[in-house]
Amino acid sequence: SYDLGSDVADGAHTVYVAVTDETGKITKKSEPLALFVQAAQAVTRGDFLRPDVNVPAAPAADVQRYYLGAVGILMVTALAAAWFQIRRIRRGTPRQS
Repeated sequence: SYDLGSDVADGAHTVYVAVTDETGKITKKSEPLALFVQAAQAVTRGDFLRPDVNVPAAPAADVQRYYLGAVGILMVTALAAAWFQIRRIRRGTPRQS
C-alpha cells in the first residue's frame, strides 16, 4: 500500500512501479499493475449509519467486557474451590492448616 500526501484527483489512474536515478528521473517503469477510477460523489446520511461499517468499540465497552470476563473467571474459580471443599469433607479427609 502507498499513502499519498494529498487526495487523488477525479478520473482514471494507472498504478505502476518505477525506478529513479539520483536526479529523480524515471529510469525503469513496470507494466501497469492496476487501473482505477476515482469519482467524486455526494455523501448521504445513510453512509454514516450503515451497519456494515466497522466502528471501533468505545473504551467503556472494552472495560465492561473485561470486567464481565474477570467476574466470570472469579465465579468459576469460586465454584471449583467450593466443589473441591465439599468433596474433601465428604471423604472425611482431615483439614490441613
